[in-house]
Amino acid sequence: MNHFLLVNAAMAVLLILEGLNRKWFAIDEAVLESVPAEKIRRGSKWAMSAGLLILFTVMQLQGAVAFSIGLMVIFTAVAGVKVYFEWKLLKGSRKYRMTLVTYVLGMLFTFFMMHIS
Repeated sequence: MNHFLLVNAAMAVLLILEGLNRKWFAIDEAVLESVPAEKIRRGSKWAMSAGLLILFTVMQLQGAVAFSIGLMVIFTAVAGVKVYFEWKLLKGSRKYRMTLVTYVLGMLFTFFMMHIS
């Protein structure tokens, strides 16, 4: 149950950080609401959801260490693909930088939580 709370806390922190990153990077709202940006956002949410469902199954069998490593792998894979598509499809936008900053902060949070538990 602690790991479920950890994931929820991490997601809440990432949502807050993404809102702050929009202000820091001053990304045009028209870019964020464009069709390619919406497809990228939707695809990354589905991939993250599917990965976390699989990870919860593995967590029940393997334990906390497998969960932490799996979380980092899934988060890295989804963020990497998302950054690539944002860079390719949203030319002239700094959205991919925002995703990279969110990824780094999310990984730091995950390492911090691993150190605590």
